[in-house]
Amino acid sequence: MQHYLDENTRILNIDHHDNGQCFGTTNVMLPTVSSCCELVYHLARAAEFQIDETVAAQLYTGILFDTGSFRYSLTTATTFEVAAELVRHGARLDYISDQLFRNKDFASVKLLGKAISSLTLYDDGRIATLHLSHADMRSGDAEEVINYGLLVNSVEVAILLKEQSPESYRISLRSRDQVDVGLIAAHFDGGGHAKASGCRLRGSAEEVKQKLLDKIRKHLV
Repeated sequence: MQHYLDENTRILNIDHHDNGQCFGTTNVMLPTVSSCCELVYHLARAAEFQIDETVAAQLYTGILFDTGSFRYSLTTATTFEVAAELVRHGARLDYISDQLFRNKDFASVKLLGKAISSLTLYDDGRIATLHLSHADMRSGDAEEVINYGLLVNSVEVAILLKEQSPESYRISLRSRDQVDVGLIAAHFDGGGHAKASGCRLRGSAEEVKQKLLDKIRKHLV
């Protein structure tokens, strides 16, 4: 059943991205917070909302995923304190972690290998690209494989090209320290964070790759 918004609809917009849009009736925009789920937790506590086991699990899942298992730079002491509170409210951290990160079918695991085999380095090893074709994507998604690009100690920026349909690519970008990939994504009408962002581009794999390489090179120190 479709739902339509009218002029009387009130929208609460919660966002933690640097380039978030204030489209809501009320906008809660805090780019220094680790995740939208951490923001929701703070709002729930302020509103004295009762957090049960189900809600705790959902919020913990969002925080765990958005922080890369508490590894990304927006993870703060407060993030850990919120996570601890959610565990006290019934979130099963072992079960949630297992469901998020060890729950792939055989084809998806094989796809990781295919993506890693496409790993190519540019600019003295400072840029890494990985590529999954449209045919590859029929086996599933491999979003996390982009992090393998940053395992190479010389790499500053990793690019993952995923061909969603012929010559239509969803791009994931990750960086170490030097390059704000949020700016790169924004140039192509995408968005995200300084170290993790994405966009969409059309063209052949080589055309798309070249556009991204040209832009990233301007930001490499």
